[in-house]
Amino acid sequence: LSSGRPEEATGAMAVKGVVVLAVLAAGFQGPGRSLRSTRLHAEEEESPVRLLLVDCHDSYTQNVGAWLAEANGGTWPVIVSHDDLDLRRALLETPSYLEREFDGIALSPGPGDPGLRGSDFRSTNAGLVLKKAAASTPILGVCLGHQGLALEYGYDVTRLPEPLHGVIDRVRHFPERATLFRGVPGPTFNATRYHSLTVTGHSDELEVVAVSADRGDIQALQHRTLPRFGVQFHPESVATDYGDVLATNFIACVREARHKKQLQARALAPPALDPFAARKREDNRGTTTTTPSPSTPEKKEGDVASYRVEETEVDWDESWDVLPVYRELFGSSGEPSFWLDGDGVDSAKAMGDAGGPHGFAVAHDAATRETVDVRDGRVVDRGELLPYLRRELSRRKPPSDSSSPSPHFDLGFVGYLGYEVRSQTRDYEPPDQGDKTAGVVPDAALIFCGRAVVFRGSKATILELTSVGSGSGERSADDDNNLSDDDTTISDFKARAVEVLRRYGRPRAERRRPPSPPPL
Repeated sequence: LSSGRPEEATGAMAVKGVVVLAVLAAGFQGPGRSLRSTRLHAEEEESPVRLLLVDCHDSYTQNVGAWLAEANGGTWPVIVSHDDLDLRRALLETPSYLEREFDGIALSPGPGDPGLRGSDFRSTNAGLVLKKAAASTPILGVCLGHQGLALEYGYDVTRLPEPLHGVIDRVRHFPERATLFRGVPGPTFNATRYHSLTVTGHSDELEVVAVSADRGDIQALQHRTLPRFGVQFHPESVATDYGDVLATNFIACVREARHKKQLQARALAPPALDPFAARKREDNRGTTTTTPSPSTPEKKEGDVASYRVEETEVDWDESWDVLPVYRELFGSSGEPSFWLDGDGVDSAKAMGDAGGPHGFAVAHDAATRETVDVRDGRVVDRGELLPYLRRELSRRKPPSDSSSPSPHFDLGFVGYLGYEVRSQTRDYEPPDQGDKTAGVVPDAALIFCGRAVVFRGSKATILELTSVGSGSGERSADDDNNLSDDDTTISDFKARAVEVLRRYGRPRAERRRPPSPPPL
């Protein structure tokens, strides 16, 4: 596109002249309607949940993982050992880790007596998960995991009169008060038992929802008010009836808990606004008021803003899956976000969002020539779109002698320009409008991306637009020791991005996942 002035041609579309256009995964709003599907809740219900399966060093853990994956649309849980040091560190040092990373948790079977004096079960990752998980996070314990859950709430674990290894037993369940057994015909079903210990005693917080029909010992527990479940038998066994129903019921419980958490987050977020509502606001003189965007600070005389694009590289392999990285860093950030794939020749991928201290998102109406901030609907510019983009880029342009860390994407504007924007170009000839009505989406919508991750070859590069003060643009040692709030935010993002990339930057086999790729 060209506005008739060479300096305002497409080269102004990104920092240092890089042009990138893409459809946004942003949920931009036009007058009276959101781009997000009205089936959003239904899609959330059907989408896979993020599960953590704590492996208590049992040969059946992979079977439990496959059992849960089948009910979760083929998406496997993340399987981590109960003595994994990285998980232990995250549980002890980051209180929000489990709630942030996972929608539900399962504790696997395993050897040993969790109730034995001197047992370290409570200090393992399985035990720590029971203590650290948010009350709203569903937890399912299988066999040893069931016993650990019972111990946490006051039950005892004792030895059976005789071991039951591979024994098929009749289990009597109470579906009227048991979430896991909804839809399971009664009063009994066959279940595979493989244990020599059992839960005994009483708890005011857990209720018994299944027992052995022949032996009378406890086979399933459920918390009275929280989504906590335990089953003594092996529901993943092919010899257990209706195991698939139990798995489906647990996944449904996890989805419901995730949906409630998302509703709470949305309730706390600012309300979604029509980005063009500001065109109708008038001040006392009867003229529309234009409010500068908070992302566009006014320059004072003698003040020279200085920015630079910083890069942090992490080893990566093109065969590794980038979808979890997008979901954790950008897809769940609550900000308009994007994901650009390579064209088949160049395999580079770029993803980012409008978050961080320098990010923002705008929408443009070609008819009124108003550009608005999509977060609050304020008019930030009145005029042609391309000159506005050029001005915003020039305010944040790194010094001319700085080298670009990425020849493919160097931050800047990412978005789309609709056909209506052609009316602002020099070769435009107005067509016959006929009975054209106003569209439900903006004529143009763009993210100013101040943070992103670029995948290319054997590297994943974290890009950040940082402000380095005024004046020369050089950063001194004193500057490093006196980080602003913005710099702290950027540092937090970089640290989180490095952690996520390193966590997923391993072959799936090393993450205890199956070799088949996860479904999109």
